[in-house]
Formats: sequence, structure tokens, C-alpha cells
Amino acid sequence: MRRDEFIEVQMRNWAPVELTGNAIPRFLSRMPVETVFRFLASGQHLAANYGSLVGGIDVYRHAPDDPVSLNKDWYAVRALDESTLDVQGPFKDDEHWVDEVPQRYAGVEVLGIPTTSSQQKV
Repeated sequence: MRRDEFIEVQMRNWAPVELTGNAIPRFLSRMPVETVFRFLASGQHLAANYGSLVGGIDVYRHAPDDPVSLNKDWYAVRALDESTLDVQGPFKDDEHWVDEVPQRYAGVEVLGIPTTSSQQKV
């Protein structure tokens, strides 16, 4: 992923944000719009520490074939160089199967210009 796709997240020093519209990284654009529920991310700007974890992205998606409402996948974001980030995942953790997004995300800052549902490109 290009660093400029994640820099706004990194500048918030690990405070979680919701990614919408044009703030959603391109690598996530392959996800079907009907499946996606929310993209949440956090990170920190560590320009000199290549290989270091600089952020993470939680992707919540609808889970119609599971006994719960949502599945969450986590992606690790690591610095490769000054302009490129390596995204690893998806990983399943103890919050993979959930019925709702955890309360800790209530009221987070929203980044990006939302698109209408009829023209949404995730």
C-alpha cells in the first residue's frame, strides 16, 4: 500500500478512526460492497523504523453464513520504506466472530468523503 493512503491514520497516534469513501485503501477495493460493514484503523507515524508495525486495519463484514452477525479480520501495516507500507493479513483473532462492532469504536473520527450507497466503491 502506498504510504499516502494511510498517512492520515498514522498522524493520529494510535487513535482509532473509521475509513469511508476515498479514505479506504485501494487494496480493500476488491471487497464486495454488499459484504463490507465498517473499516476501522489506527496507526502511528514512524518514518525511520522500517519493518516496524505502524498501524492496523480492522475490517468488519457481514457474516450471513455464520451464527453471528459480523466477522472481523485484522490487517497489520508495516513500514517498508519512505513511500510504501506492507499490509499483512487478514488475521483472525478472538474478536473474529462478533454480533456488533466493539463499544471502544463508538464516536471515532471518520476519515474520507463518504459515497452514496448507489455509487459506493469500497
